[in-house]
Amino acid sequence: MTYPEALDYLTSLGRFGIKLGLQRTEALLRALGHPHELFQGVLVAGTNGKG
Repeated sequence: MTYPEALDYLTSLGRFGIKLGLQRTEALLRALGHPHELFQGVLVAGTNGKG
């Protein structure tokens, strides 16, 4: 297979990628009975100290 043939093949496959959005996460939380609503918590986030 030549480079142009390989390139043609790869471009013919179409685009695959991630599905953006929260719909799947929301559906999972709904199916689990919204377990995240049962507890309180604090998230401390930042860019330093991640190792």
